[in-house]
Amino acid sequence: MQKILISSRYVDAHALAVAEALKDKVNVYLRFTDGIVGHELVTIDYSDEDTRISFKNLINKETFEVLGRDNLDVYWARRHDRSIIPNSVHEDDLEFVRKESTLFEQSLVSLLSNLAKRAINNHSRAMEAENKAFQLQIAKDVGLEIPQSILSNEEKQIRDFVSSKKAIYKTFYPHSWINGVTTKTIYATDVKLEDLPSPEALSWVPGIYQSKISKDFDVRLNIFGDKVIAVRLDTSNKDILDWKSEKNTYTIEKINVPLDIKRKCFSLLDRLDLEMGIFDFVVKNDVWTFLELNQMGQFLWIEDQNPEINLLQSFCEFLTGIDSSLFSSYGDLKPVIEKKLFAMKELQEKAIRK
Repeated sequence: MQKILISSRYVDAHALAVAEALKDKVNVYLRFTDGIVGHELVTIDYSDEDTRISFKNLINKETFEVLGRDNLDVYWARRHDRSIIPNSVHEDDLEFVRKESTLFEQSLVSLLSNLAKRAINNHSRAMEAENKAFQLQIAKDVGLEIPQSILSNEEKQIRDFVSSKKAIYKTFYPHSWINGVTTKTIYATDVKLEDLPSPEALSWVPGIYQSKISKDFDVRLNIFGDKVIAVRLDTSNKDILDWKSEKNTYTIEKINVPLDIKRKCFSLLDRLDLEMGIFDFVVKNDVWTFLELNQMGQFLWIEDQNPEINLLQSFCEFLTGIDSSLFSSYGDLKPVIEKKLFAMKELQEKAIRK
C-alpha cells in the first residue's frame, strides 16, 4: 500500500478533503505545519543506517513513520505557516518557542521533500516559484503574454509608469487587516497618480504595478501532472479587477485551452521543476494574458460551485495513480469535512486560551 504524507496549514479544507478521499486506498497521514505546539510529537533519528522520522498525533492518536530514502511514496507539501503557540507559554519565551518550532518545521519539510519518491512540490522549487519577479521572467521566457510590469519602490519610476497608462497595483502576497470582527483584504486595484502616497511611503512598500488589461473573461487553469482542467469565470462586473473580490460574483464553466497555451504552461512548470500549478489568465479577443502562477493554489472551490467539474477525484488520481472514478467527489465528502473543520476550530480556540 502506498504511503502518502500531507502537510498543510491548520483548518485547511483541501488537505482534509484529500486525506478523507484517500484514507481507504492508501496509508495516508495528515499533519499541520502550523499546528498547535505540543499536539504532535516528531522525531528525526539519524542513529541507524536509515534515517527514521516518526510522527505521533496526540489528539487522534495516529502515528506515521518514514524510514530512509524512497520509503515515502508521495509527500504533498500543501501549505505552510507558523505554529500556534498556546497562551500557557510564558511571554518571555514566546519568540524562542516560535523561532525554534518554525526552524524545525522548515528543516522537516525540506528533508521530507528530498527523501520522498515524489514531492509535490519540492520545497526549494516551490519557494522559488512563489517569487513573483522570477515567475514573470520565466513566463516571458516561454512565450506567454504578460502585462507591462514594473516591480518597484522608486517614486519616479512608479509615477512615470502610472501616468503613462491605465495601471493597477498588486501586492507580492495577499494581506488582510483585521479590526475586531471586520476584515479588510487588499486585492488588485486600479491606481492613478492621485492615489499614490508620499515618496517615503512608496519606498517602504515595494509593489507590483502593471498595465490594466481589459478582458472578456478570466481563466483559472489547473495542471496536475499531465492533466489540464481549466474554467472560464464570467464576472458580474468586469471593471472589478480581481474575481476573488468579495464585491464580485461570477459563473463557472469548463473551457478548452488552446494547444499553444497548454504547451507554454507545461514549459513554465518544467522550467520551475514543478509537478502541479494553478494559473490565472485574462482573455480578450482570444488573446490569453498570463497574470500569475500559484504553485499550490486553491481548486476545490471550483467543484463546490460547479459539481460537474471533478477536481478532487482528478487530484487524487494525480497523487496516487489510482483511477479517479474510485474516489469520492467533494460534494459527497463536504459534510464530513465541514464537521471536522468545526471541531478543529474549537480545539484551536481552547488551546490558545489554555
